[in-house]
Amino acid sequence: MSLITGSAGRLLRVTTFTSSGTWTKGNDVERVIFRVFGGGGGGGSGAANHGGGGGGAGGYSEGCVIPTSDITVTIGAGGAASAGGGTSSFGVLGSCTGGAGGAAGAVGTGSLGGNGGLGSLGLINNRGECGKAGNKDVAGSSPHGGTGGATGLGGNGNVTGGAGGAALANSGSGGAGGNGAGGFGGGAGASGFVIVYEYSK
Repeated sequence: MSLITGSAGRLLRVTTFTSSGTWTKGNDVERVIFRVFGGGGGGGSGAANHGGGGGGAGGYSEGCVIPTSDITVTIGAGGAASAGGGTSSFGVLGSCTGGAGGAAGAVGTGSLGGNGGLGSLGLINNRGECGKAGNKDVAGSSPHGGTGGATGLGGNGNVTGGAGGAALANSGSGGAGGNGAGGFGGGAGASGFVIVYEYSK
């Protein structure tokens, strides 16, 4: 199988994978368009009155192929606090690394957000949005954690009640960093997903 360009026929069905499995080729399928999102990174924990950085979003890959057999689908998990997300893939046709985790709060500095993951192998390959940096405590200000990086479908984590919010499930977005006041924990990143559009001749 190889990636192709050009128009497709009638749309037959759309399948979304939120856990690893196998895409099964039907006899009526001529070609498919796939969209792959890597897992989001977790936000960093706040510490010593310094907010944690947000986790990066997973990478993105898209392509079109004429399939000749079933294709293995792998879904990358979202990262826990400060941990990177996992890699998602559609066989050997599209692959996306997960976003990096946000840095934990550190005395005297803000905390960097995690880098976004990278897409590869497809016709379109993009980096996920980076997480936002956390703030440091300046002149009695409240040091906020950074928001997580968002995929094209959004769903990134925000700070809620001081703690880093988790990203929306199966969005591939990053979790938010925790606020420094009180040393709140970072939010988890969301797992990635794969969408397959099946077309007739």
